[in-house]
Amino acid sequence: MGMRITSLLAMALCLAPVSTLAVAAEAVPAAAPPAAWWEGFADPVLSSLEQRALAQNLDLAMTAQQVMTARAALRIAGAKGLPTVGASASYDREQASAQGILSLLGTQSPSTTSASGADPFGSTAATGTGGPAFNLYQAGIDASWEIDLWGKARAARRAARADMLAAAYGHDAAALALGAEVARSYLALRGLEQTIAITREGIDVVSRGFEIARRRESEGAVSHMDGAQAQADLQAYRARLPELEQQRQVLANALALLTGQMPHTLDALLAGNHPTTVWQNAVPDSLPADIARQRPDIAAAEASLQAAGARVREAKADFYPTLSLTGSAGLQSVSLADLPEWGARQFIVGPTVHLPFFAGGALKGHLELTRAQERRAALAYRQTVLKAWGEVDDAMGEARARQRALVALDAAVAASQDAARVARNRYREGAASYVDVLLAQRGLLANQLQLAQGQTQAATAIVALHNALGGGWKAPAKLAAK
Repeated sequence: MGMRITSLLAMALCLAPVSTLAVAAEAVPAAAPPAAWWEGFADPVLSSLEQRALAQNLDLAMTAQQVMTARAALRIAGAKGLPTVGASASYDREQASAQGILSLLGTQSPSTTSASGADPFGSTAATGTGGPAFNLYQAGIDASWEIDLWGKARAARRAARADMLAAAYGHDAAALALGAEVARSYLALRGLEQTIAITREGIDVVSRGFEIARRRESEGAVSHMDGAQAQADLQAYRARLPELEQQRQVLANALALLTGQMPHTLDALLAGNHPTTVWQNAVPDSLPADIARQRPDIAAAEASLQAAGARVREAKADFYPTLSLTGSAGLQSVSLADLPEWGARQFIVGPTVHLPFFAGGALKGHLELTRAQERRAALAYRQTVLKAWGEVDDAMGEARARQRALVALDAAVAASQDAARVARNRYREGAASYVDVLLAQRGLLANQLQLAQGQTQAATAIVALHNALGGGWKAPAKLAAK
């Protein structure tokens, strides 16, 4: 009932209007970092693999670089709305054109002022000639500051910060998925090792039965058919081993790839018998309404929604006038020796107002674009929440079902062991045929294989539940697999 109520709450959140979601996304909650949930399996090899994968997986490293890219973009956006200051120095060799500004100044007869250099623009030059060439030295400081009257710079910073959060949550989601994939591959490998061990045990049992059948055949107690049947069964068991061992190697290589290493690098680490651990009676009956919000993919979708809303506000600010304060101060002289003089100083300062009147529809089109992106982000957020709750519900149901199945499989193996023991004793005493022994052994082997598979599936279901809950669920009790 609790799970049903929390699901309804999640659906109510998903069906909220876009504007409501945009307001809710103003403060993105911090998703919990992927916890070391795999420690609950009490397997040091699995813990080592998880740590290696988090440190060396190449896909995860690429998502980390995306976070660094978003962080750099945030620094760039943080500079908006702040003054910019720069220094410059220049040297120019110039000559005024007689057909340019000099034609507006008129011409005069040559005089002594030309020789003194007091007329560098050449207004004292002969008619129809340009002014004398001269040097121009300049040095100064320039500054400008666009006043953030309408919050455009603040909106840009909010959008960049939300993008960075989305990238960080995306990295957490990738780390969580990576941890689940490592655990699934490792559990599948250990399950195959159990299958191989059971198959080898079956080979030993059939081999002993084959020797008994041959001995009784030599004594004339049974026909040749019992020995031939036992030998056929023995070869069938032996034929399964190469395929199982090849599948194990494929999984070992997959783990090597997930940890960023070459094939066979983990062979020494994976060697040995490490039974899996299955949590028992640990699946809760209900969950809090906000448990799935610790999932990093939900936090990333919410951050993306916040970024889209900020970009809408940034686009709206483009319709309003901008006010900038600009200024420069420095030195200017036609002589390098006179450049440091007090009389060479100059400055310019003043406000600049820009009001957009016509831009060919670009401003309106940009606003519509950002609004469409916001609506898309809201739909993506709804979809992510619905998907998360579906995964949580499915994972909880599967975990419960797998744990119930383990109880029945344990009982089936125990009953098969009794049946196989009775059949072997009756065959030795001559009270049963070898067909009875063969059928009992086949039943035992099949149930043992199903139990091994069930243990792997139950452990994998726990992995899926942790993945669905964002890695934050903990189990109170554990049961080691046999």
